[in-house]
Amino acid sequence: MENFRNHTKNIISFSEKTTIFIGENGSGKTNIIEAIYSFAILKPFRSTKREIYIKEEENYSKLTIEANQKTLEIYWEKTPARTVFKKDKIKLKTSEFLKEKEFYAVLFTPDDLNLPFSSPSERRKLLFRVVAPVHREYFESHLKFEKILRQRNKLLQRYAEQQAEKSEFEYWDQEFIKHSQILTQYRKDFLKYINSKIEKYFQEISQNKKKLSINFIPSSENIAEDLEKNFQKDIIIGSTSRGAHRDDFQILINDENLTKKASRGEVRSAILAFKLAERDFIQENKEIKPLLLFDDVFSELDEIHRRSFLKLIKNEQAVINSTETPVFLSEPYYIYEVKNGEVSKIN
Repeated sequence: MENFRNHTKNIISFSEKTTIFIGENGSGKTNIIEAIYSFAILKPFRSTKREIYIKEEENYSKLTIEANQKTLEIYWEKTPARTVFKKDKIKLKTSEFLKEKEFYAVLFTPDDLNLPFSSPSERRKLLFRVVAPVHREYFESHLKFEKILRQRNKLLQRYAEQQAEKSEFEYWDQEFIKHSQILTQYRKDFLKYINSKIEKYFQEISQNKKKLSINFIPSSENIAEDLEKNFQKDIIIGSTSRGAHRDDFQILINDENLTKKASRGEVRSAILAFKLAERDFIQENKEIKPLLLFDDVFSELDEIHRRSFLKLIKNEQAVINSTETPVFLSEPYYIYEVKNGEVSKIN
């Protein structure tokens, strides 16, 4: 790590099982997790602004990781503003890097506990972070869809001002329908897979027999019909009211929305179960075990639930941030202390 957030330069080795980073809040533990996860989603997960993750008063930030006998590198620069991806020192375009990389990770942060309570857009961002690295078609279709949506919305506004013809919608609508259907189908398939796994993990972590499930809520069952039916409404509001950009999902406990009756412990267990199912999804699709990244995962979990959770990841490579050393760790494990962006090995 070079000039990444509050880290000037650190070289870290990881255990084949569990690596723990201990430190106070604000010490730089989460920055390490974020640096690793950047290689899974090709950007830091907390911001899209390049300046945020380049150390203050520096012009660049560079991350290098050795995984699966490959060397991957991400380089960000303020001036000129650019991002460079490399694999084994060969520069690649974003789509090429995504296709060529053999590194995958599953991330849990305390912010994920807000997922059931947050906006649909936040849940769609999660779907992108998980599905896009696994399915290149989803990644590319998502980028195209965002551009098409912006163009269609501009056309709606121009049409409302009598500066466009109805015939101009034909091309954009065809493209919109195509990519909306692709995104919705991938999301449906992904959540169906998660649904097949999540209850078992939830019951093992929480130590209760409540039913946990996922309810996918597509914006439209027939997007072509809905575009035509909602055309006048869309003109009035100046935006497209149906499509993949409105898809959503719910996490249900005993067939009720998790937000209504679940305890804080049940919410945490549900999200952790989702993450373990996500791990299985990546492994089944890519035949590669993803690295597990857990930021402050043990907060509010008592000893019984900690033990249950650690049992489920005992055969995985995991990186865990904590304010204290957790017990019942799988051997071998490394422990580092983090202070003000400096990392030192304890054992």
